Amino acid sequence: MKRTLVIVAHLDDETFGMGGTLAQMCSQDPNSVKVLSLCTGRDDQNTLDRLGAFLQIQRKLGFKWSLKDHLDMELEMVPLKDITRIIEEEIKTFLPQRIFTLSENDIHQDHKIVSHAAKIAARPSRTSVEEFYEFRTPGSEPYSSTFFDTVNDVRNTIAIKQWMFDQYTTENKPPLEMIEQFKTVYRKFEI
Repeated sequence: MKRTLVIVAHLDDETFGMGGTLAQMCSQDPNSVKVLSLCTGRDDQNTLDRLGAFLQIQRKLGFKWSLKDHLDMELEMVPLKDITRIIEEEIKTFLPQRIFTLSENDIHQDHKIVSHAAKIAARPSRTSVEEFYEFRTPGSEPYSSTFFDTVNDVRNTIAIKQWMFDQYTTENKPPLEMIEQFKTVYRKFEI
């Protein structure tokens, strides 16, 4: 399986946006999957709640992880170059072949910032990244015109995805979907 880095703004984005796909990848090779979250939570209590839920999921699926210490809705106060550097360091150390991140057309400002910084950090000419996808977070793109060109049927992991959703007891949950949607930003092409 390709080494895969999932870059999110918040602990819970990995579950709500692509939990079924994450579970599928981890069932093949959890050591080839890493989740990077740039934010911890809204405040100290929310951080503890989200981190507890995330670590339950991580223990069950077995992926690697990295957590940075920004609070939700404060990424817009951090220079883009600093966020980009954080992601570049993760790419240099983990050497992913594939990246999944949030959609830049998402309504949530933190999601937009993370997506933009990830694209800068993962430029194909400078990294090991061969494929780059944005994922749809249900409920976060109500006004978007994003065309998601790739779908993944996660019915075979819907029970684990439901369990993952249930771990985030303090968060507003989007609808549980059996099809997860992705937009291909770039993919290595050979003739």
